[in-house]
Amino acid sequence: MFLRRKSDTGATPVHVAALSGNLNILSKLLTHNGDLRLHDKDGRTTKDWAIMQPNPKKRLKMIEFLEKTRLFALTRSGHDFRDTTHSESHNR
Repeated sequence: MFLRRKSDTGATPVHVAALSGNLNILSKLLTHNGDLRLHDKDGRTTKDWAIMQPNPKKRLKMIEFLEKTRLFALTRSGHDFRDTTHSESHNR
């Protein structure tokens, strides 16, 4: 699994793509099962890596992309928190 391999620092290809600010590369990695949930050895997330991008425009675009991707994953999983808690209260 190339996409989940980590460097000595625990960085994955997804982390490095976020740092680079290249949305096309990150998008392709995610399409091929790259994982946004992984942390490096210092506990940094993909978003933390994106924040380290020195170019403010690239940094902002990457952070916005990551937020949209996270929200999409939550709503498309079928496990929307509001729906789950609402249905559980009706099942009791």
